[in-house]
Amino acid sequence: MFKSENDIMKVGMNDTIQMIKQLENAIIRSNTEMATEIKDKGLSIVRLNAETMVNADETMMENKKQFATDYNDGRVLRTGIVTEVSIINTSQEATYIEYGTGMVGKSSPHPNPSSSWEYYVDTEHKRKLSSDLKGWFHKSKESDNKFWIGNESQPFMWQSKLDIQKSMKKWFARLLRKNMKGGVK
Repeated sequence: MFKSENDIMKVGMNDTIQMIKQLENAIIRSNTEMATEIKDKGLSIVRLNAETMVNADETMMENKKQFATDYNDGRVLRTGIVTEVSIINTSQEATYIEYGTGMVGKSSPHPNPSSSWEYYVDTEHKRKLSSDLKGWFHKSKESDNKFWIGNESQPFMWQSKLDIQKSMKKWFARLLRKNMKGGVK
């Protein structure tokens, strides 16, 4: 004997299972595309933040600005259900820009400093002038008589992380809508 309510339930369950599979595939595709989006747009955000912050500091030497802007690298490490992207600055000098140097850096600290960070730099590039002057100084390349008293903190990577995190929901929602192709039917 044929019972229509059993067939309706079976058809409804099959449709539901298909919709769930379609949604799962759309999420995985979106997550995979999201990795590239984070890498590409994230690097643009890092570069913009670095340029904006370091250009605002007139006392910063040009080669220091270059370390912030020219040594950024992004890599997609894993995609699929779990997405992992790395955006880093490969220059050791960028650490000094991010956290600041000398007494100037100490008076304008990074918003979220590493527990191991101290405001000093290696003596190969900097030198202490005298006991009455506090902090680290370095000679200007243009003049033997001109000295700089370190740099303020320019936390471009930290700010970029916050900016990227704010944008990720919007990026993922757009990608999921695109991959759903008008929604689940």
